[in-house]
Amino acid sequence: MPQHGHLLPVDQQTQIRDFVTRAGHPYKTGCAFYELSKREKIQGNKQLAVAEKDSATGRMTGRVFSGPAAHQLLGLPESEVTVKPGDNPSYTVFVQSTSVNRKLVPGTKLLVIL
Repeated sequence: MPQHGHLLPVDQQTQIRDFVTRAGHPYKTGCAFYELSKREKIQGNKQLAVAEKDSATGRMTGRVFSGPAAHQLLGLPESEVTVKPGDNPSYTVFVQSTSVNRKLVPGTKLLVIL
């Protein structure tokens, strides 16, 4: 089932909690998903979210899937797995942050699901 979240462009390197609260949203551990920007091993206890892209424009449609649906859309198991950006051109992949001080990468996006 698709979910809606707030997609925020990251314009500077900053800690995830500070970024979310500065954007006017309450921060709760697990509510923020950072855009996958490099090859990464995703632990089994972390959720993935995927934002659907329009096949013609490559822009995100606003439809977001998380949990088992995200793994299924990407063809991934629900255990620890290595993922890299661009593996599936139909989706932008976001990884759940369970840390309040994760550093965000400028030029990426942050997905906040409240």
